[in-house]
Amino acid sequence: MFDDLRNESQSSQFTDDELDSLLEPKKEKERKPIKLGSGGKIFGLTASQRFILSLLLMLSTCMLGSMLLLVTGKVIPF
Repeated sequence: MFDDLRNESQSSQFTDDELDSLLEPKKEKERKPIKLGSGGKIFGLTASQRFILSLLLMLSTCMLGSMLLLVTGKVIPF
């Protein structure tokens, strides 16, 4: 494995054509703008629908957190 290490390091691994192709700058691909979808809708919902969905998610999170606190005895009602 190491018998001919000096000769292997001095020999060229690549041909001149391969070295030229490695040194040439590559052409950049044309970038296309990203579209959100149809009419600015995300997940197919309008802005008002997303707002209502986020409110419902927040309310359910608060309710589940309150129930967890009641069950574990960290908060005592009244």
